[in-house]
Amino acid sequence: MGKNGIRSFLGKIFHLEADTDKKVTPQYITKNIEFAGSTMWMLIFAMLIASVGLNINSAAVIIGAMLISPIMGPIMGAGFSIGTYDFALLKRSLRNLALMTVVSLLASTIYFLISPLKEAQSEILARTYPTLYDALIAFFGGAAGIIASSRKERTLSTISGVAIATALMPPLCTAGFGIANGDWKYFAGALYLYIINSVCIGIATFVMVRYLDFKKKKFLDKTEEKKIHRYVYAIAIIVLIPSAFIAYDVISVSSFRKKTDVFIEKTFLFPETALLKTKIYRERGKHVIELTTAGKPVTEEMEKYLSDAMKKYEIEDAELRIIDSFRLQRGEDEKISKRETELLERIKFLENEIISEKSVSSKLNFVEKELRLFYPQMKSLEFSEVSSVENGKSKSKLIVKVVMLSKLNPKEADKIKEYLSSRLYPEKVDIEIITLK
Repeated sequence: MGKNGIRSFLGKIFHLEADTDKKVTPQYITKNIEFAGSTMWMLIFAMLIASVGLNINSAAVIIGAMLISPIMGPIMGAGFSIGTYDFALLKRSLRNLALMTVVSLLASTIYFLISPLKEAQSEILARTYPTLYDALIAFFGGAAGIIASSRKERTLSTISGVAIATALMPPLCTAGFGIANGDWKYFAGALYLYIINSVCIGIATFVMVRYLDFKKKKFLDKTEEKKIHRYVYAIAIIVLIPSAFIAYDVISVSSFRKKTDVFIEKTFLFPETALLKTKIYRERGKHVIELTTAGKPVTEEMEKYLSDAMKKYEIEDAELRIIDSFRLQRGEDEKISKRETELLERIKFLENEIISEKSVSSKLNFVEKELRLFYPQMKSLEFSEVSSVENGKSKSKLIVKVVMLSKLNPKEADKIKEYLSSRLYPEKVDIEIITLK
């Protein structure tokens, strides 16, 4: 097969222009920009469904909400209008996008104000900061979306799949959660993720529109045409420049988080100290690694070892903060919320109550209360003691079963096992985590 044969073969496989519907596509995209009537109610109900899904930590419910959400239409409309020099369509797209965003925030905020569940579940926490993968998914999702929308035979399953992949609803719901609970870090982080996803979808749409060579808008007045072109180029630059900075920042944050995860995995290996929580954030432009521990307190020598090890993993510029969850007093750390302080005081009170208790049942009674504070989805903590005789010597082993209402990821399960092992020391213990769903 010669070069021409190879080109012909590849052209048949990877072609895009042949089945592009250049006549109907502009009408289809313009129609999806509009936001009124049924579209308004679909958006509100989709936001409420997504908010419930985030509140109860259900990925299936969140996906269902994304399937019916119409919010991607104005974003694709903005990218399409820039690619075709249609300034009037761009204004309509941005106006409808702003309206959709405001309505979405209002719907989610009202729900979270009413909801009795105020804890930030893992599905919410996952939407409080952007990663490089979020940006890539949004970009490729936007490209897939405009391709699917511009076909002569539009595939709704593909368009629905794009709506799920680009994930515009959950960040907006999380932003509403932040407003309802007065947590502006959640609000800012989630809104930041929403903006990044929107920009990436818009850029991908613009690139594909130019590649597919959709007809540009023509003007009778050449002066007006040049003026509109300048506006469009200016808007494209305004969108692209921040997105470049955002991309750099996302890459930087993702790289730092990856290095930090490896650092913690390789260096935080203290048998009598459990790592309950890891929090990574920025404060005044500087990365902060906050580790919440339980069990034996982290000594100055241990902290120095961790600080020195940070150089090896190229994160020495970050600030390391270690919080001992059993010895913090009210007001000792400005970053601790009022609720966290109350929980820590309660833990200290419970710990003082059982200082004199030595039995396994007393230990487990305290550990169960303590563990439930950090994992409210825990149903129960069950235990039994098994005794055996080998070569005339009796041995005993403690078997602990942790029953959870919802599934944990492997890292959370390992943290619980590590924590229980440190708190139940020196008993020999087998730990099993059971999930009811």
